[in-house]
Amino acid sequence: MFAAAYGVVLANWSDLHAVDMRESLPKVAREIYQAMFEPGAMHPTWHALYQQYCFGIIAIARMVDPACFSEDEAAHLLPPFSHLPSPFDSLPQYDPAVIERAKDAAIRMDFGNYTIGRLIPDRSNYNYSNPEYQQVLPAIISRMLVLGYDPEQFEVVDRQMNSGPRMGGDKHKVDRYGKKYGWIAYFEMWGVRYAQGLLAEWNSARPSDANIDPTFPLEAECIDLPLPDLFSCQPTATGDWIVNGPQPDYRNILENIEVDGLVGPWVVLDGFLEQNAPTDDRQVFTFLRGVLVDSGEVDRLCTLFTGLELLVWLMWGERGFHYRSTEAHNMHEYFTNNQYIHKRTHVYQTASGTES
Repeated sequence: MFAAAYGVVLANWSDLHAVDMRESLPKVAREIYQAMFEPGAMHPTWHALYQQYCFGIIAIARMVDPACFSEDEAAHLLPPFSHLPSPFDSLPQYDPAVIERAKDAAIRMDFGNYTIGRLIPDRSNYNYSNPEYQQVLPAIISRMLVLGYDPEQFEVVDRQMNSGPRMGGDKHKVDRYGKKYGWIAYFEMWGVRYAQGLLAEWNSARPSDANIDPTFPLEAECIDLPLPDLFSCQPTATGDWIVNGPQPDYRNILENIEVDGLVGPWVVLDGFLEQNAPTDDRQVFTFLRGVLVDSGEVDRLCTLFTGLELLVWLMWGERGFHYRSTEAHNMHEYFTNNQYIHKRTHVYQTASGTES
């Protein structure tokens, strides 16, 4: 609801013909403030996404009517939000067996390691003994239980749901109840730790896990580009594929004179490529990142990555197997011991060079 409201405000606030909305917006913003952010608010929230949508609405309302909030009220919209009660204060002291039971039912490996793990600065992946992590994870699970999660009630129906990872265009994926409760508590913990300065410096108030764009953009156009054949006459055995498989060369698509009938030149700024073998589970995926830097910074940036002299694109990828394949599930130890073999980074320069 807040995302949709924020999207409507973003789309219409500058439209001089939207008189009713512009007149109503400051009032709506004040109602949000009074319900969630003023001292003694009836419905305070630390949920990072709720906060960001609400703060966005309030920020635009203040652009429309700068006098709709006093300076004292505006101060309540800034961290550390010490006037708001934290949902993690005074949590019930659940028996460790209850916490463990809920964790096993609701928190899968990726969510527990990567997602919740991002809340802990300087924690390495799979470090479950990190002292701060050992405090944050039980707090999140306790909060889930307070919100109403009960593995006895939800576990049976959760098993019936599609438990695979959510892909970008998957409209049919339904999150398990355990994961829904996990997301709520996670976003609340993100909001609390951000306000207290306990997240890594590169993390912002808005988590990267948000998957709703409130501006409701149009679907991006798709084009076909010529890609190399990476699978014919290549190793098929698991170890041989990982160690001796091909290194894809995508330089032919980084710069194009024409794309989809439109004359350029066109330059790839950002991209993700995934190629799958047609008859087995071999897979190659590659990230393409265009970087615009001052000419005087090119050498330093190259040194940070590969030590080459010129830069246009950073390209890194990985050979592996489709996540549904048996090989993928059996390769964890091999990947861990050979992580520098199956991954590769490349740096390329433009045809026109780096001088502007």
